[in-house]
Amino acid sequence: MSTAPFTPAGTTPPPDLDNYFARALIKLQKEYVQNETQPTARAAATMAVLRKADPGKVDTSPSTWSVLYSAFPEDFFGNRDEITARERAAHAALVLYAVHQTSQPKPLHQSGIRLGQALRRLSVSQDEKNPVPPRLTSLIAASTFDATMYHLRGLMSLLRREGIPLDHISLYRDLVRLQNPRNASRVRRQWGRDYFASPAQETDNSSIDIAATSTAITPQTHA
Repeated sequence: MSTAPFTPAGTTPPPDLDNYFARALIKLQKEYVQNETQPTARAAATMAVLRKADPGKVDTSPSTWSVLYSAFPEDFFGNRDEITARERAAHAALVLYAVHQTSQPKPLHQSGIRLGQALRRLSVSQDEKNPVPPRLTSLIAASTFDATMYHLRGLMSLLRREGIPLDHISLYRDLVRLQNPRNASRVRRQWGRDYFASPAQETDNSSIDIAATSTAITPQTHA
């Protein structure tokens, strides 16, 4: 039986290697959210184990190993002593999904909604004491993977409370790239861009208004 090649920590896997994680996540969601009926006993137990773990801390949560390693082929992570980037990212992403999805009757993994975009939707649902901007600032400023996971876990709880979906496969890819010093700043910058960017319709309207205003206030020249 062929297995996927080993990728050292800090490198980004080819997109096809992400499919193992994607299949595991989608299967878990289907078992946990079945047309808004009760989850299967297996899915409920899996989610309970995951949400009690610290995201990314593989060695301190052996109760999650059956969930993590059963999703990937034998020797997928290699035989080295250190935890690989994909291994740590997959563990973290599964735990964060469990924190996000638990007790919600509708599926909260939804393709195409990046982290910053989901947080922007969350901000819209808040009152004047919006907790998202300072939490996002802390997330982006986090200097270690563990600190990043601490802030992400808190944000997942806020997203769950409002029932706002997120693309957890995209988040998994972000967490792989975050462990590469050459890519970490790009990942954080994209989170900020997606959060602070105006929706397309608003941007178009603003452009029209600015153009109109500019024309109105252009001083006239006299011969």
